[in-house]
Amino acid sequence: MLSIEDVFTKEDIVAWVEKVKAVHPECQFSVETKIDGLSMTLRYEKDENGLLRLSLAETRGDGLVGEDVTANALVVPDVKKYLKLPYDALQLRGEVYMSHSAFEKYNDEQEKTGKKLAANPRNLAAGTLRQLNPAITKERGLKMFVFNVQQGPEEVMESHCEAMDFLSANGIPKVFHKKCTTVDEIIQAIDEIAEMRDKLEYDIDGAVVKIDSFADRQKLGATAKVPRWAVAYKYPPEEKETKLLAIELAGGRTSRI
Repeated sequence: MLSIEDVFTKEDIVAWVEKVKAVHPECQFSVETKIDGLSMTLRYEKDENGLLRLSLAETRGDGLVGEDVTANALVVPDVKKYLKLPYDALQLRGEVYMSHSAFEKYNDEQEKTGKKLAANPRNLAAGTLRQLNPAITKERGLKMFVFNVQQGPEEVMESHCEAMDFLSANGIPKVFHKKCTTVDEIIQAIDEIAEMRDKLEYDIDGAVVKIDSFADRQKLGATAKVPRWAVAYKYPPEEKETKLLAIELAGGRTSRI
């Protein structure tokens, strides 16, 4: 499981798109929310009843060897145990996350019992997915969005956007995505996602720009660490004004304040 190359300016996005267009002039793109969570791959295989059954769920691990979290994935409501699709196998990749409300509920309960609070939803989601007890994972309310089809039949391995819409039509939650052709459309979609941030019930830390055609992706390939067919635009950190309400002074051991 590879990571995605991060870029921090829109000029970098423009340069990347122009580089891709120089090789594939007719190329189209998908711009989608970059969920701030933990990546997980789901492998489905046909069982004796002709259904696609979830056979393995893995985290990224070290990139080459993942961590088997199948037992915990099975208690995440967004992860389908069976898919009624006429395929022999299907491999999906997505992001496991925790909603703001589930995170606040967890910290409220921790505070009542005098236990340590979680720092942020991402870390709590990652720790929850690795729990040894699936019952604990289930009660913490993890969720998941699928953001890519990794392997599957030809009909879902042509257009990424069409594949995402196909999965959504079959009850699989997928990331928000928008199909774009020009640089201006891509920048507009990135800005649109930025405006959504405050209204979402989960954290995002950027917008991913991907090549829509799986065939074009295969031609571009990947480096040892990142695919050449996608980049992630990272939004600047959110800034908010705060008001200082009070300063408490305390004497130390040597009576110094």
